[in-house]
Amino acid sequence: MQQNSGAIPLAIGLTIGIIGLIIGLIAIFGSIIITIIAVFLSLILVGVLATYTGLGLLAGSWAVGLTYLGGGVLAIGLVLLLIPVLKWLLVGISHVVAQIFRWFYRKTLGRHSAEVQG
Repeated sequence: MQQNSGAIPLAIGLTIGIIGLIIGLIAIFGSIIITIIAVFLSLILVGVLATYTGLGLLAGSWAVGLTYLGGGVLAIGLVLLLIPVLKWLLVGISHVVAQIFRWFYRKTLGRHSAEVQG
């Protein structure tokens, strides 16, 4: 009697492939989140530094000081306006990642735990 021994390596390969795909998707979503947070933090830093520099330059050259001050206030205002967008993006990305994990759980562990219990 000859058994079909090709199914086990195929199953292992598919499982490793799916795990690799999930790790890749998490890495992509994680890098998107880190990039969004970095952009917001840099806008905050630029806004604070430009405002501080503008206030310091007002005594020497009022036109340059007002330009820096306006740019700093603009950057801080953009951050404040985009906070709801940041929240929406982060919640949306976390929901997508959670759905990926739920799908993966149902496809792999969900059936097996039901078979063991029942």
